[in-house]
Amino acid sequence: MCKIHKSESLKNLMHLLKIYYVIPLSSCEPERIFSAMNRIKTDLRNPLETETLDNFLMISRNGEEINNFNYELAFDSWKKEKKRYFL
Repeated sequence: MCKIHKSESLKNLMHLLKIYYVIPLSSCEPERIFSAMNRIKTDLRNPLETETLDNFLMISRNGEEINNFNYELAFDSWKKEKKRYFL
């Protein structure tokens, strides 16, 4: 009977440790993400789809430094994706 109780206690302890490791120590990272989102989603870009906004945020947080970014390569890739209509 004692072994069963210890096993259940260890299972509960492991569950608590998993929860502990996913709780952020501070709210800095979510605040940075919301700030980046506010910089990206302006009044002019309000109709952005969720997937596009997610992609922009991912680039903002994990992308290359702006000085190392190859604009020509990005533009060529963008041009090849699909036909674009300009107003």
